[in-house]
Amino acid sequence: MNLLYLARNFAFYTALTLIMLGAVSTQALSDTIAATPSEPSAPAADTPAQFTVNGYIDFSYEHLSSSGLLANGGLSRTFDGYENGFRVQQAALNLSFQPKEGFGYVVNLVAGHDAAVFAPYPANPGNTRQFDYPQAYLQYATDNLTVIAGRFETLAGYELIDSRGNSNFSRSVLYGFAIPFAHAGVRATYNPNDQWVLIAGVVNGWDDLKDTNSSKSLELGVEYLPSKEFTLLAQSYLGTERSGGLVETGPEGSRELFDTVATWHLSDAVTIVANADYGRQSNTSSVTPKGVSTSTWNGIAGYLNYQFSDKFRSSALRIF
Repeated sequence: MNLLYLARNFAFYTALTLIMLGAVSTQALSDTIAATPSEPSAPAADTPAQFTVNGYIDFSYEHLSSSGLLANGGLSRTFDGYENGFRVQQAALNLSFQPKEGFGYVVNLVAGHDAAVFAPYPANPGNTRQFDYPQAYLQYATDNLTVIAGRFETLAGYELIDSRGNSNFSRSVLYGFAIPFAHAGVRATYNPNDQWVLIAGVVNGWDDLKDTNSSKSLELGVEYLPSKEFTLLAQSYLGTERSGGLVETGPEGSRELFDTVATWHLSDAVTIVANADYGRQSNTSSVTPKGVSTSTWNGIAGYLNYQFSDKFRSSALRIF
C-alpha cells in the first residue's frame, strides 16, 4: 500500500465537533486528557489516587466531495467517509483508578460510528454494532515499573482513539492505514529516570481479541525526554500475521512496523510534531493483485499546532 498515493486521494469535509466533558475526580480533567490513554499520568506521590469518571460526545457534519474509493476499489477514508450528513462519531465513557502503588484499572467504553472502525477481530471486518471498548485493562504499579494486562491502545502513532487528544477533527491516513488501533495482551513500562521510558509487551497481534494464528507479536517502545521542549518516541511491532488481514485462514508472514514521533514545543503557543511509519509484510503474493511477494508501506505526517488560548487552538496537517 502506497501511503503517498492514499494521501493524494483525500476528501474535503466540514466538521462541527461538540465535546461534552464530565468529571468526578479531584484530579484535573486537563491532566486526564493530556495523558496518553494507554499510559495515563500517575498522580503525584503525595496525592491519593482517585476514582475518575469522564466522558465526551464527538458529533460531526461531513461532506465527501469524491467517491471515497481508491483506484483499486478500497476505501480512501477510515473515520470520515460519510457522503453527506450528520453523524455521532463517538459517545464515550471513561472509568479509571490508577494508584502510584498497587492495583488499578482503566475502562473506556465508546459508542458511535468510530467504534465500528476500530473494533477488533472477530467483530471486524463487517462490524455494524457501533460499540466497542478500546481499552479495558488491569494495572499493577510499583516504584518505577507499571504492568497492564487486557486490551489497550497501540504504542504507534501520534493520534489517538480519544477524539479530545487529537489535533484535527479526524485522523490521518497514517492512523487509518499504517498502524494498528489496539491490542490484547500484556505491557510493561519502566521509568529508570526522568529522561527515559522503556516499554515492552506481548500481544495477540494487530486489532484482534482472538488471535488469527498461533504466534504472538512483540511490541517495543522507548521515550526520550531530554528537555521540556523536545520529546522523541520510537516504537516497533514484530511478529507473524496473516497476509490477508483479519482472517483465520490463508498465508502467514512476518510483519514489522517501525514508528517514530518527535514533538517540539517551540513556545507556549507553537508545537511541531513529526510522525514517520515504515511497515513490511512478507508472503503476500497470493493476496496482492500483482503477486508481490513482500508488501511495504511508509509515510510521514507533519503537524503544526497553535494554541490561541486555553480553549482554542488550530492545527495544520501535511502527509508526505
